[in-house]
Amino acid sequence: MIGAGNRFAHAAALAAAELPAQAYNPLFLHGAPGVGKTHLLHAIGNYTTVNDKVLEVLYVTGETFTGDFTSAIRGSRMEVFKQHYRQLDLFLFDDVQFIESKPRTGEELLHTFDALISGGAQVVIAADRAPASMPALDSRLRDRFESGLVVDLGQPDFETRLSIVQKRAGTWLSVGDHLPALELLAHRVSSSIHALEGAMIRIRAYASLTQQPLTPGLVEHVLGHLHAVTPPNARPLGKPSIDQIQELTCGVLGLDQADLTSAKRGRQVVYARQVAMYLCREMTDLSLPAIGQRFGGRDHTTVLHAHRQVRSRVLTDDSTRKLVDKLVEQLDTGTSRS
Repeated sequence: MIGAGNRFAHAAALAAAELPAQAYNPLFLHGAPGVGKTHLLHAIGNYTTVNDKVLEVLYVTGETFTGDFTSAIRGSRMEVFKQHYRQLDLFLFDDVQFIESKPRTGEELLHTFDALISGGAQVVIAADRAPASMPALDSRLRDRFESGLVVDLGQPDFETRLSIVQKRAGTWLSVGDHLPALELLAHRVSSSIHALEGAMIRIRAYASLTQQPLTPGLVEHVLGHLHAVTPPNARPLGKPSIDQIQELTCGVLGLDQADLTSAKRGRQVVYARQVAMYLCREMTDLSLPAIGQRFGGRDHTTVLHAHRQVRSRVLTDDSTRKLVDKLVEQLDTGTSRS
């Protein structure tokens, strides 16, 4: 769905797909999570493979590239790695911020980038921020990224959010009969497309399980129970500290607070650490690096990964949703009293 926040990015992506290596090369897309960067990368790849089946297309994330590179070094398979990554016509690289603090991986990406560009391949990169906002990235790699077109994807405006809601809802209800409810949903959930789609899933499930029609009242009821959405006229609550979040999370899950900052990798510790990181990002104004520092000096990409993991589980796993709702409720209660 095209709107004010993504119109330029959509046009640039379409040009890169229609004229690989001729329009904008490299094309660098950046924006907050949930604004459509990965969606555009896949759209470019799908468009290219449908219209020219002989072209070699590869989509990869920063985490996957790092893992493949590490495995290639350990297994003495660098030539295989180079053949896999450098003999392409279209290279789609997502979450490049993952390699920001990984100099060896960054240097290999630099060589891969140069080989692809000199070989006439189209390169499209996506990240959660602009190249200039990645000070730990290899300066040569940052210069390469800035040598092409850098496009910012903004948050979707109300019209775009409503269009998305209407399109999604059109598969299970009559949009015209439920427009007031859909407009309320689009108005109330504005943080990201992910949050909007998550809210829609909850609303649809609630309406189905309770056999109630979709009305503005039902939307209000469901959104009122979503911790990420503040009900209208609610009294603003104070924000919890990272110590409060860590202490409460460990208390509920039966762990020591020191476990969250340790190097322990046990399943329960990792789960608790990810939940606490998720809550820190949702309920505080601290940056990803600042949160990571309070969890044993971990990288900001670890916090971002944890947030994505827990966000996904909140939507699909009932036990995680109940845990997060319980922790949020207790943290809200605690900060409102302080």
